[in-house]
Amino acid sequence: PPTPGKPSFAISGFNTAGNITAVSASNAPGSNAVIKIVAGGPGTGKIVVAAISPIGEGLDVQLNIYAHLPNTPAPPPPSSENF
Repeated sequence: PPTPGKPSFAISGFNTAGNITAVSASNAPGSNAVIKIVAGGPGTGKIVVAAISPIGEGLDVQLNIYAHLPNTPAPPPPSSENF
């Protein structure tokens, strides 16, 4: 819940073995937070995001992080044996 006279603040981080390709963040209806990448981001394997609301308001944000994992060996082809 919001604290009267103070902004709400949240910080979140994510690490992946691959590379982050895209990040999207959005406020829910009624939330007016400013959302910023403060470290890492697309092209890296980590990200730290901060959200801060106007004074006296709460936070309700959604953060989506998309990443491409490093190449992994392909599974073997299906067997042609009859069962």
